[in-house]
Amino acid sequence: MKTFTDFKGRHVTLKNSYVENTKHVLIIPKFNGQFLLTNHRERGLEFPGGKVENGEALVEGAQRELYEETGGLVGDMHFVGTYTVHDGEETFSKAAFCCNIERLDQLKHYHETNGPMLVDHIDDIPEEDKSLLLKDDCIVYLYNEVRENGCQ
Repeated sequence: MKTFTDFKGRHVTLKNSYVENTKHVLIIPKFNGQFLLTNHRERGLEFPGGKVENGEALVEGAQRELYEETGGLVGDMHFVGTYTVHDGEETFSKAAFCCNIERLDQLKHYHETNGPMLVDHIDDIPEEDKSLLLKDDCIVYLYNEVRENGCQ
């Protein structure tokens, strides 16, 4: 288990196993050798993700969120770890996945976002365009793991 502090000063743990009652997902996708981000209307550029709907498996939620926010279709989704934010009684977990996108559809509406953006490296993104999530040490750690080791 690894530990971090997030942008709000909260304690964060990263486990390489699933955590019970996880209701959020984060996806680190690649398409044609580049990382696929979404441009959230309020927060800025970030990796796609969100809440899993009732009755939906984590992988299904990740695939749905990825498609809604970027138009990305994926064959295999690979579990990377569970990112848990410890904030008193408000503790919550995100299952983190990586994947290679098979096809990128252009959608009429991208839920809560302005659609996809491809980058070679998140360091290429101007700081003012990054969501706070792209500045989060644990998410940057996960990104670097996927960048260095691939998605397996």
